[in-house]
Amino acid sequence: LMIVPSAAGSNKIFAKMGAATACVVGNALTALATIILLQIANINPPTSVTYGVFFAVMYLSFPLTVVSQLSTGPMLDRIAPSSQRGLVQGLNSSVMQFGMALFPWVFGLLSDGIGLTTTLWICIGISFAAAVVNAPLMLVKVLQPRKKVHEYDHALAFDDEDVVKKLLGGEWVPPEKRWQINQKRMLKGHSFIVQDYVSYADGKANLCDMKRHAKADFEFYGKQMLSHLEGDCLADEDKRERLVRMIKKSRAPSSKQEELKRELGEWFADYMVDAGYQIDESPFIFKQLILSAFPRVIPPGDTEFTKENIEQATLNFARLYNHYLEEEENAAYLNAFAQAYMA
Repeated sequence: LMIVPSAAGSNKIFAKMGAATACVVGNALTALATIILLQIANINPPTSVTYGVFFAVMYLSFPLTVVSQLSTGPMLDRIAPSSQRGLVQGLNSSVMQFGMALFPWVFGLLSDGIGLTTTLWICIGISFAAAVVNAPLMLVKVLQPRKKVHEYDHALAFDDEDVVKKLLGGEWVPPEKRWQINQKRMLKGHSFIVQDYVSYADGKANLCDMKRHAKADFEFYGKQMLSHLEGDCLADEDKRERLVRMIKKSRAPSSKQEELKRELGEWFADYMVDAGYQIDESPFIFKQLILSAFPRVIPPGDTEFTKENIEQATLNFARLYNHYLEEEENAAYLNAFAQAYMA
């Protein structure tokens, strides 16, 4: 009965630390638990208290000691060819059953011959030796815990794999292709693809290409905002609420958003310094520039889209893209900044 907690929790343990590490820890815990039990058993005179403590320690530690036995199956599954996993698991079960039948008899003979205490110390030594022998398995990559896979950082079955590969590699792709992938994901209830911000130093050579694509990108996203405003998805409160709910479900988790905030902040600061802005001059002027360049798209106090602000936010995004399109078409602006320094 006490194996049930181990069986129930073993998958979480293996996912957290890996089956190989769990095996080594289980071997070591078996040895330590046996030492503790042996010391309790040797207390003289024995009392009802020591009796109770002995059984409490034995039953509480037993689930932990079984983890090492349960770890063999997952490890063999990782390394065995898929066509032979049944055979390998069958052999594993046979070896385990043979050991469970043989060793109690062997240790019984040892106990009769050299004494119970010495036999238990041999068992303790075997457990520690097993931990040492199995320790190198912790370095085998396939037996280490698998990294958690998120939908936002790999292609799904219905995605265009080539486009996703470029996006995740930090490459520019036509905005309509990214939009199509993320729209399909959102409608199916999956996460959006999330691109990391390539560091400024790594992406500096592509700044001219980025600037060259800006007009087409602004035009596309501006048109998409207008199509939402003119279309049906914002027509009434229920539809706005449904859209907000889908967007929230498809966004990256908060931990990933925090990571992106740091990446964007570092990219922006590195660009400002490289472009000649003296960031030690005045924090206020740079904050004012940022506030002017990036006005709020949702009301003060709101931190995300809601059914109440989604329509106005969409309109504000459309205005923002059109504003930058007008600047792109301003020859004086292009001559002063883009051609003079980025061409």
